[in-house]
Amino acid sequence: PQELIDEILDYLADDKYSLRTCSLVCRAWVLRTRACLFESCRLSRERHVVGFGEVLQSPNCTFLHHVRSM
Repeated sequence: PQELIDEILDYLADDKYSLRTCSLVCRAWVLRTRACLFESCRLSRERHVVGFGEVLQSPNCTFLHHVRSM
């Protein structure tokens, strides 16, 4: 059941590599992994900030509502 999958993915919240891998499994998994992956974004270079801003402004951006801190 999806509830069990969500619990497992939440458990992996600190393991970004595993979350990225899990996000490729299926659509049902990508929704939960996005919430974990994009909850807190850290951008170390100015060019990353600019690029991230452009992505956020895109009409195709699907993770903006998951970002809680930068």
